[in-house]
Amino acid sequence: MQRIIHTLAISALLTGTAHAQMYNQGDPAGSSFVGTMAGQVDYSEDGFGDLNFLVVTGRLGYDFNKVFGLELRGGTSIDDDEVQGVEISIPYFVSALARIGWLPVEGNRFGIYGMAGYTSGELQAEFMGLEVDESESDVSYGAGAEFSFTERHGINVEYIRYFDKEISGSDVEINHIGAGYVYRF
Repeated sequence: MQRIIHTLAISALLTGTAHAQMYNQGDPAGSSFVGTMAGQVDYSEDGFGDLNFLVVTGRLGYDFNKVFGLELRGGTSIDDDEVQGVEISIPYFVSALARIGWLPVEGNRFGIYGMAGYTSGELQAEFMGLEVDESESDVSYGAGAEFSFTERHGINVEYIRYFDKEISGSDVEINHIGAGYVYRF
């Protein structure tokens, strides 16, 4: 009888462990992550026109559970755009964001999340050798989706509005859409 109880206990323990490992496959809860993204930033300003920049972004964060995580990111443009003879670039932008929600769509391998936080950045304009830098900050928000190939490796796509405010009497919007790689540890 005691042998049967031991066998059942060991079987239950092994089954629970196997189930927990299957459940945690791709689960972001309790994990740190780093990542990189490439994407496009769209800059629009009343009376000025629209500008488009290719950007690269580095990310570092921690998901406390399936509902809440924090992330720091920083990026720069890798090309310039030009309007009316003025060459414009984004030397840097940095963001502190909260990742909210992890709506699992396919088990724990694919999820959708929202983001909200604060971004600071600099826009640089150059015309005939004269350079002007303008720094601004604003509340940021967006949404993304992440797919985990394995427990550690995944890809993501995001849309985020970094700026939406009035600057010097003009309405300015800076939006980003990008895709990237995520490594969890």
